[in-house]
Amino acid sequence: MPLEIMIDTKKPGGAMQLSTFEKIDKLEDKLKNYDELSSSTSILNLLKFSKQAFYNGNPKMYSLPNNQEKNFILSYVPNLGSNKKKSILDSFVDSTLSITRVSIQMANIGTNEIEILLDDLKPKVDSIFPAEDFEVHLTGTSVVFLKGTNYLVKNLFWSLALAI
Repeated sequence: MPLEIMIDTKKPGGAMQLSTFEKIDKLEDKLKNYDELSSSTSILNLLKFSKQAFYNGNPKMYSLPNNQEKNFILSYVPNLGSNKKKSILDSFVDSTLSITRVSIQMANIGTNEIEILLDDLKPKVDSIFPAEDFEVHLTGTSVVFLKGTNYLVKNLFWSLALAI
């Protein structure tokens, strides 16, 4: 099931800053520790693959680009931030370049395990993205499923209690 981490930098263009990329890289490193989660997909994949391609496919160059490399890579993305044509970045950032997302697939686990995983993950995410600078939301089908199931079970118990 999909799990999305929406990161709002609270400023236009903030999602394209190197400091934000470094924080997303830290987050993706922490996500690798969870067996229930697949590898993540984010704007960093695009940047890392592009850097590697620039250096003739050298596997050692699959890493976060520095600021100069980032600007060079992004200069080849057509219509960055404009609404005229779709670009590959539209899958990862909003039109103001202030919100980005990290997509992960979650194993089909039970609601209790999802709740435990999210409760464990949220403080780690908050430690990387301080609340005064970022607004982070865990969302996706897995979160909606968890909240819907909890709501349904709670209301079924209330219905049963009222019927009795």
